[in-house]
Amino acid sequence: MPPLRFDTYYRYDDLTKILHAFAREFPNRARIESIGKSYEARDIWRVTVTNFSSGDAREKPAVGRARAKRRTRKINREA
Repeated sequence: MPPLRFDTYYRYDDLTKILHAFAREFPNRARIESIGKSYEARDIWRVTVTNFSSGDAREKPAVGRARAKRRTRKINREA
């Protein structure tokens, strides 16, 4: 897997490679799938990070997702 930097902006192609490499290197912890296309016809990636060996990811809490939804609603109300 390529080394990750947190002081860098990754362009779409680079980020796509990193996400796929992460899913390949940790198949029991991460999965990647396209959930649609952007207006530029690029895949929109969803990465599921969980311990797949301990059960179905859909039966586990999704705290990050819930917080992201709340934050989005707050931003939309402020606009």
